Amino acid sequence: FSACNSWIDITPSDRLNEDMLFEDRQGFEKAINGVYVGLVDRSLYGRNLSAGVIDLMAQYYKYGNGSDFNSMLGAYKYEEQNVKDVFQVIWEKAYALILNCNIIIEKCDENKAGLSPVWRGSIKGEALALRAMLHFDMLRLFGPLTSELDKESIPYQTNSDQTVTPLLSGSEVVGLIL
Repeated sequence: FSACNSWIDITPSDRLNEDMLFEDRQGFEKAINGVYVGLVDRSLYGRNLSAGVIDLMAQYYKYGNGSDFNSMLGAYKYEEQNVKDVFQVIWEKAYALILNCNIIIEKCDENKAGLSPVWRGSIKGEALALRAMLHFDMLRLFGPLTSELDKESIPYQTNSDQTVTPLLSGSEVVGLIL
């Protein structure tokens, strides 16, 4: 059995583990680029949060009175299962990218890779900005009306330990973003 240990712990050639990724500046750049690639996924800004769901909700297009997704979304039928499913995908993808941003921020703070102050500040600043943007869009979609900002809205996740974060009011989230 001792001979098997060496081939059990093999890292797949198309994946990097966290320790390998954050061992130098290029790894940090790959991690932040991964967040940008995730933003253009169809579930976020590649469709749903640009010319897809948001535009349908804003009534930019004419739609029928049928039971198709576009008609239900345009008629504000958010309780329909296929509409809920799309919102679930948006939520999950956004919070997965928020988690990635939090990991990058934490690794910048640890600075085991010996990043120069300029690179550390640049990468951490990008991750903080991306995290704030994603939280803000989740607040816009799932939060309270601007006239009711004192109501609970979304969790504002600032760490990677995946503990349950209490829901913050809309005004608290806006205060954290600003």
